[in-house]
Amino acid sequence: MGVLVFGLLSDLLGRRVVYGSGAVLASVFVFAYFPLVDTGSWSVIVMTTAVGQAIHAMMYGPQGSFITEQFATPVRYTGSSLAYTFASIAGGAFAPLLMTSLYQQYGTTIAVSCYVVVALGLTLASIIAAKETAKLPLED
Repeated sequence: MGVLVFGLLSDLLGRRVVYGSGAVLASVFVFAYFPLVDTGSWSVIVMTTAVGQAIHAMMYGPQGSFITEQFATPVRYTGSSLAYTFASIAGGAFAPLLMTSLYQQYGTTIAVSCYVVVALGLTLASIIAAKETAKLPLED
């Protein structure tokens, strides 16, 4: 449901605003996430996960349109597919290994949260560099 709501909101307010707001909120929330989950309280864990999923939906809702609309019509499918695939590999393939290594080396989730903030910083930089596409026609 959240993905649909934030996708619609990105149509109204702009992709960069909604996506960027999600990235900023995630940068703050990641420092609260691990301590809240670590409480062991079922209700706290469920609420923490729900908030995390809502923040994720803020980024995931506009993502498909935002990435796709960055490319001209003749290369839109290929460009968006390659961008999404390579970004998933570069950003996601090594993340679990890096996070595990950071936790093992520093013994705290703060290091993991800092890694997530760095990744979200790259996301924000990309959002700032990209053009707003919400109100533009899809044809060239």
